[in-house]
Amino acid sequence: MRSSIDSVSRGAADLSGRTESQASALEETSATVEQIGAAIASNAEGAAAARDMTRQASRDAVQGRDVVRSA
Repeated sequence: MRSSIDSVSRGAADLSGRTESQASALEETSATVEQIGAAIASNAEGAAAARDMTRQASRDAVQGRDVVRSA
């Protein structure tokens, strides 16, 4: 009987340790996903700014062309 109790106790302790390890890994994964999300948002903002600058450069080029043509 004592052997069975010890076996169950060891099994419970092992399960507890694995559960804690998985919880820790899940917390790390969650933090990493949050970092990736922030990086994606930052990249999207940078892409939008680059798009806006490209559009302005295109408008400026058209305006410059028109000035040259009218000269």
